[in-house]
Amino acid sequence: MRSLAGVLLISAFLHPESLTAQSFSGDILGFVTDQSSAEVPNASIKARQITTNASFETKSAIDGSYILPRLLPGDYELTVEATGFKRFVAPLVTLRVGSRITVNVQLQVGEVSTAVEVAAAAQLVSPDDVTVGQVITEKSISALPLNGRNFIQLAQLSPGVTVIDNANSPVTAWTGRKDLSIVVAGLRENDTSYLLDGIETRSPRFGGSGFRPSVDAIQEFNVQRNAFTADQGWGTTVVNVLLKSGTNSLHGDAFYFIRNDAVDARNFFDGRTKPPYKQNQWGFTVGGPIKKDKIFFFGDSEGFRSRLSNTLLGRIPTPQMLQGNSTATLKDPLDGQPFENNTIPSGRFDAVARNVLAFIPAPNRPQDPALNYGRAATTLNDWDQFHIKADWNISSKNRAFARYSYVDERLLQPTLLPNQGLSRPLGDQNVVLEDTHIVSSSVVNELHLGWNHNRAFNVNQEAFGADKARDIGLQNTPTNPASFALPQFAMANFSPIGQNFTQNQEAVDNLYGFSDNLSYTRGRHAMKVGADIRLDRLFVGSDYPSSPYFTFSGQYSGDSVADFLLGLPIISSTFFGDSRAHYTSWQWSFYAQDNFKVTPTLNLYFGLRYEIPGQFVERDDKQGYFDFSTKQVRTIKNDHLPRTLRPTDMNNFAPRFGFAYSVHPRTVIRGGFGLFYDLISANETQHRGVLLPPVEQIVTLNNTLPTPSYQLSRLFPPPTFATTFQPVTQIIADRTPYVYQYNLNVQHQINSVLVELGYVGLVAHKLNRRFNNNLASPGPGSLESRRPYKGFPDILTSQNDGWSDYNGLNFKVEKNFSRGLLLLFAYTYGKALDIGGPDEYAHRDSTGVLKDLRGPAQIDTRQRAVTSYVYELPFGKGKKVLGNVSNSAVSGLVGGWQINGISTFASGHPLTPSMPFDNAQIGARRYQPGNCTGPVNSSGLQSEIRNHATLFPYFNVQNVLPPPPGTMGSCGRNGIIGPGINNWDLGLIKNTQVTEGVAVQFRAEFFNAWNHAQFNGLNTSIGNPNFGRLTSARAPRDIQFGLKFLF
Repeated sequence: MRSLAGVLLISAFLHPESLTAQSFSGDILGFVTDQSSAEVPNASIKARQITTNASFETKSAIDGSYILPRLLPGDYELTVEATGFKRFVAPLVTLRVGSRITVNVQLQVGEVSTAVEVAAAAQLVSPDDVTVGQVITEKSISALPLNGRNFIQLAQLSPGVTVIDNANSPVTAWTGRKDLSIVVAGLRENDTSYLLDGIETRSPRFGGSGFRPSVDAIQEFNVQRNAFTADQGWGTTVVNVLLKSGTNSLHGDAFYFIRNDAVDARNFFDGRTKPPYKQNQWGFTVGGPIKKDKIFFFGDSEGFRSRLSNTLLGRIPTPQMLQGNSTATLKDPLDGQPFENNTIPSGRFDAVARNVLAFIPAPNRPQDPALNYGRAATTLNDWDQFHIKADWNISSKNRAFARYSYVDERLLQPTLLPNQGLSRPLGDQNVVLEDTHIVSSSVVNELHLGWNHNRAFNVNQEAFGADKARDIGLQNTPTNPASFALPQFAMANFSPIGQNFTQNQEAVDNLYGFSDNLSYTRGRHAMKVGADIRLDRLFVGSDYPSSPYFTFSGQYSGDSVADFLLGLPIISSTFFGDSRAHYTSWQWSFYAQDNFKVTPTLNLYFGLRYEIPGQFVERDDKQGYFDFSTKQVRTIKNDHLPRTLRPTDMNNFAPRFGFAYSVHPRTVIRGGFGLFYDLISANETQHRGVLLPPVEQIVTLNNTLPTPSYQLSRLFPPPTFATTFQPVTQIIADRTPYVYQYNLNVQHQINSVLVELGYVGLVAHKLNRRFNNNLASPGPGSLESRRPYKGFPDILTSQNDGWSDYNGLNFKVEKNFSRGLLLLFAYTYGKALDIGGPDEYAHRDSTGVLKDLRGPAQIDTRQRAVTSYVYELPFGKGKKVLGNVSNSAVSGLVGGWQINGISTFASGHPLTPSMPFDNAQIGARRYQPGNCTGPVNSSGLQSEIRNHATLFPYFNVQNVLPPPPGTMGSCGRNGIIGPGINNWDLGLIKNTQVTEGVAVQFRAEFFNAWNHAQFNGLNTSIGNPNFGRLTSARAPRDIQFGLKFLF
């Protein structure tokens, strides 16, 4: 063991450029006995992969047990030979991704030259696997209707998996990517690991899958909901995707899918017209041999184009107003007297404001003064991707594969004014090299190298161009080219002019690593040791605000447009410095585990993992933190702090235990317990001093009343780092987040149907959360006098003191494909509680004690039921109906039809009725709860809205009142259960065989087939005219057509 650890450590330093991996391979194991059930030792066992002829061999131990470890998923022929016995042949044994298949062999006395062929019984129960998961097979992947052909939708078929709405998803909020993440057992989005051929693709900042490979390129994948084995870490759930490989025969397909608003239904809130929509998706896959039985290739390419057109409406100043002539009475701020002819002389126009006028278009909707400007704008979503994979059977004891994946994505979300939209250039690359070496019949070694590249920009579409802030005459503006766009000018009662001041987010992450896994089989013990080493290089820029912004209230002249022309903002904000930073972090993990086959019916698993989550080091030592005891910023350079700033958490030992007990050959009870550690989101690195002086300082200037102290043309003063500033910081003594996870599960097979019932629970500690650490105590009087840290505004703080718990019941009925039918039913009943998600800004009282935060998690879905099915209609050649028709035309017409579908029913997510302003007068960044005087949820009201969605409130609004000013409301967090899901996706497929090995497939897929109005926008803002009413709905019925050519 010492020598192995030494080799692994040396290898890690020799290969610092590689990426950690977790295995997607599986094991075939069992016992070899004779007809009297006596053990047969030293029997020769060989598994031959049918599609490539690759063979793997071992010997049975003295007790007759055997194991063929680390095999690639696929179909195998299993052969067993022993002196004095007939040769045993199981012609088809299917190994799924990450699975352990038991094949017990009973040999018959006779000549070894005589073969006894035995069809291996379809094994649905897993008597030797302690993990709990769901394999999604190629049949489901290729047949089920998927909107946008996104494989993540298939992960939602698994019990225990829920979906977070895109509106509440950090992945969607910061990248624009939709439906690329799941949540499992009440944990957060970034707790799920997404592996592609064993290599991590998860975004280090927000989570979610970096890739959505074409469903035509996926062989199968496994959603491991309770990943108890110690070779898996940095999270509790694994989505393990295996891409197809080449075989000895040339195979592939070409496809084209189209969606168009012409056949889509109208959204519930669309009115009489539908927004134009066009979606096109195309691609191909191809795989085959380079050298028969030796070298194989596989590749695929896919393109996607989406255009959603909408008319954007807003209100902008009229040309008359921008000439200084207003219907309101205008006064001169210099003397308080009205301007002559109620018109501002052009000579009084501020120079900066005069330059901004060129960017303000003229109104084009005079019939509607409240919304006097509109334009047709198109939301764009394009991406292109490809994967190239090569497999090499070097010898009977050595195999290797390599893969390169690439995706480039472009998103553009327009705004009211042209050229001010949100541009999101995204991109990912992924490389893996794997070598599997069979050292002996009992020793197998796996070596992985790789690289994952993630690029996520979130900028104005004019970024990296001309410096508009400088060009219009502002001084001392941000120098980051990502911020080079027109600053925002917000005039009261008008739509903002310029970019959204929170837009600029830049991130480029390169994750390298190395992993080595050594498997050793001895008797009934299948042992494994290994190491994972990661090197993370992260560039991140998060300027806030991303460009200057100005608010004009009309308090100087009596009109907000006039204040703008005079260059008199009431609030001006910008930042000094440069928050762009380059981080480096090492993460180390080591593990040892043992699968012990105690008896033919009892399997025990023991594992121990040790993880060292290395801390980020910034290239230029920009990191620092706000010291609450001294009210000063401490930095690495000035205070001689460690370059990591935070101490490394060195006590992360993670024990794992599991068991699987076969009560009956068709009944298995399994359970387990595990401690799991997780990495702190890389998004929190921006709180490590790069948003603090002297690196960057947020500057907000409040103009004086009634006489202004500055104008636009005098902004901004030279950058000086003041003693009073807005701190953004992180608690540096935080521990690594960790989760206790446990489950108990029963499986029973009834013919070709598997029934599974299980309980899962977890408790998570030290979760990251953000909060304002300088909230005042509720009450009257000066806000400043009630703040705990006087002299400072909000102190945005990131700290690992959150927790959550989950208890859930999972039920599953699964029928593998046979007699034309595949079926999976999954039901989950669970409850997730926490004290706030990563983006929920929680409140603290003045003593620093967590207060009134415990409640349903934002991702809590109390009940969820999903049914998926693939059904080949029994018509045509070889089927029950018209199976003997001699006319080929008739047979081709009536045969090859298939109906597929996914039906989803789920309860809604929780919400909190809140005040839209700082009613408690505590300086809160986020809204505060109202007063609940009685029951809030009402099923009676919820049933009424089915036909009158906008007329009836969804909950008991009369029981939610504004709290008195200066007080906090009594409503508990997330006490309202929002609207749920009742969705049916249906698909119709017609397969037509052209020649042997060549087919054409036509598809028509109906998403939300019955066009149910599924609401998801619930107004919870107390005092709003729409309070308690539904304001938006999920997609109506959409229809997608597809054509495939298969060979």
